[in-house]
Amino acid sequence: MDLFHPAFSASELPKSHFLSPHLLPPASRQAGEGASAILLRWALLFNFILEVNLDTYYIFKIFHLTGIFLLFSALGGHMFRAAIGRKEDIPLPKFIGMFHKAGLILVLLAGIGLLANIGEIDTFGWIIGKFFILMMLAIWPLYLQGPKERLPWLGGAAVMLGLVAAFFALYKPF
Repeated sequence: MDLFHPAFSASELPKSHFLSPHLLPPASRQAGEGASAILLRWALLFNFILEVNLDTYYIFKIFHLTGIFLLFSALGGHMFRAAIGRKEDIPLPKFIGMFHKAGLILVLLAGIGLLANIGEIDTFGWIIGKFFILMMLAIWPLYLQGPKERLPWLGGAAVMLGLVAAFFALYKPF
């Protein structure tokens, strides 16, 4: 059964638990032809999304990872701007700074939410280490001022800091 085939009919649908009749338009409950079949497909998708019960841990994890992606994208933008020229020559685009700030806030707040969902925590050393790494990444654009020869080393160091933070999160060594 192909839900996106033009000749799809509602009569082909299995009577499963996620097919809620109250979400379907009246025409789709009968024949399911034409525009009503399209509405039926969207209703099924909407009903499936409603039935996915995401735990708050996974929601915080999604926000935490989104913040990490924003943060490292912004660091790449900062490095690109530093490689091209001086700050006076090429002003920093506003969205790079916004990505950096939004990424930092998302990583911090979602990380606190993840800690609240973990429950009992035996040691706090890895949390302090991750916070220190986050603060280093927060002031990372300041390190980029200077000679261009050290930019590859700074880029590699930022990636290594991210890997160390991931190691702390996964293994909680101390």
